[in-house]
Amino acid sequence: MQQAGPTVEEMDSIVGEFNAANPDIKVEIEYVAYDALHDKIVTAMATNPPAYDVILVDDIWYAEFATNGYVLDVTDRLTPEMKDKVFQSAWDITTVDGKTYGMPWLLDAKYFYYNESCSRMPVLTTHHARGKR
Repeated sequence: MQQAGPTVEEMDSIVGEFNAANPDIKVEIEYVAYDALHDKIVTAMATNPPAYDVILVDDIWYAEFATNGYVLDVTDRLTPEMKDKVFQSAWDITTVDGKTYGMPWLLDAKYFYYNESCSRMPVLTTHHARGKR
């Protein structure tokens, strides 16, 4: 998925280091355009055995993938130290029905700017918030 995060070269380097440190495990990374990623994963999960051992999941796919059995419940594999290093809201994304199905990755922060004098107005509508009058 080439939309954010490490570059292809950086990911190749990470995978190379992992493979060198773990000779009994062979990681092969496949780069897929985001627009094709969901359908590629779903199609791959229909094979027996599934084509992938590890997948990168968009936030909006966790419920679907958990319901369909595409992702493994990893709740019992997470240590308190692992959980403490990540915002709760990120865990909420990877959690479905009280079970955690993934490790949050590529977290970013959203910002909301506003004019304090406008926020004291009796009616602050979405229209006002967008700067349109």
